[in-house]
Amino acid sequence: MSSRSSYRLAGAILGLGLLVMAPLAQAADTDLAKNKAIVQGLWNDVFIAKNVDAAAKYLRPDYIQHNPQVPAGLKGFQDYFRVAFAQMPPSMKVEVLKTVAEGDLVVSYTQFSGKDSQGKPFIGTGFDMFRIQDGMVAEHWDAIEPGP
Repeated sequence: MSSRSSYRLAGAILGLGLLVMAPLAQAADTDLAKNKAIVQGLWNDVFIAKNVDAAAKYLRPDYIQHNPQVPAGLKGFQDYFRVAFAQMPPSMKVEVLKTVAEGDLVVSYTQFSGKDSQGKPFIGTGFDMFRIQDGMVAEHWDAIEPGP
């Protein structure tokens, strides 16, 4: 086989591989977009709206919480945040600044701000990582940094 034929054969194989891989890449991109939408919905409907009952739409009943302050399971999550939301200053604002996804993991970078009970402003940031399984949040990890 001539080198020219070898290049054509290699090009054809590469082209065929790209044709086969393109739908797989598109499916992966679609899954990532769906996973990010699930997490954004959780932020919007639960944390920003302070609606604990909406968590059932996003969290699996066997949800695993890796923050030792918050109990595991959907019910544990709801019980904890029902109290936490009631104690939050009315001025508290949560904003999702950036969300990235890879595989079944979605990471959000957030900022929270408001005024405490004495009227003193506060601000902080957080990283939250969520594992998505079957269209729902299965696990969560976080790190929160209070501002100055």
